Amino acid sequence: MTRKTALGPESVAVIAYLRTHGKATAKDLCAQFPEETKGQLLKRLRNLVAYSWLDFGWDKDGAQHWFVQPSARTAVAAAVAEPPAALNLVPPRRINVMEGTYAPRVFAPTRPGAMDFAAVASRGHC
Repeated sequence: MTRKTALGPESVAVIAYLRTHGKATAKDLCAQFPEETKGQLLKRLRNLVAYSWLDFGWDKDGAQHWFVQPSARTAVAAAVAEPPAALNLVPPRRINVMEGTYAPRVFAPTRPGAMDFAAVASRGHC
């Protein structure tokens, strides 16, 4: 089973926010990203932890907070940087089948005498 990559645009935005602002709780992140429900945001955070982009801990009050792992800081900077330049690819070949007139190839038997059976009358067929 393949899983969707954890670095979609929303995930990159969460990582960039945590990288610039440091540790944040789910309440802080929900206020920062109102377009996502709390459940969606928690699922995103769990996926980012599973992919080793983020880590989590608890503060003295027992609230869970998330932060960017030190090993992921350079990789996140590369992911947030400009995307690679588009390659100059040749467009796919497009054949317009509705253009022109169709003329089937002239039938020619493959060897002499191949069509001799057509000269024999069939019984029971008109």
